[in-house]
Amino acid sequence: MASLHSLDALTKKGKKKEIEQLKEYDLSTGKDLGEGSYGKVKTATHKKTQQEVAIKFVEKHKLIKQNDDLRMKREMNFILNLNHPNILKAFEITEDPENYYIVMEKPTEGDLFNYVCKKNRLSLPEATYFFYQIVNGISYLHKNKIVHRDMKPENILITSDQIVKIGDFGFANNFKDKNVK
Repeated sequence: MASLHSLDALTKKGKKKEIEQLKEYDLSTGKDLGEGSYGKVKTATHKKTQQEVAIKFVEKHKLIKQNDDLRMKREMNFILNLNHPNILKAFEITEDPENYYIVMEKPTEGDLFNYVCKKNRLSLPEATYFFYQIVNGISYLHKNKIVHRDMKPENILITSDQIVKIGDFGFANNFKDKNVK
């Protein structure tokens, strides 16, 4: 896993080139997917491949406390380096003087909270399948010494083929196994 230092180097070198890469996405037709404390998430389409993505816009001026910036960089580090079918994948991270831009996969069915609200209830096989995938993703995180610390239905996203994607690593952190010497 890359260190925060190497992430700083990644986001500081070649800013113009990185920002130019963001122009490869058509944001004009994108919908707002959500808004959080630090910015918002919109859909976009890659102009050449027509792949739909989500782009998280993080406004740097909203990272007021020193630990907010550290937490944001930790989140970017995790999502760039984690590779598991039940973890939301980031494709690239860029920045300009005002914002960080996180380009990631876009689960088409939204989050688990809204999914359950729309359906009123899940069948036992469907709930079991979702639960299995959530446990599978959390197990992967724990094997990599990462604790999510903000697991809730709004941070569990679902694709059109019913694949669960754990997202929002803003409160995630590394941990040490006290039993290992």
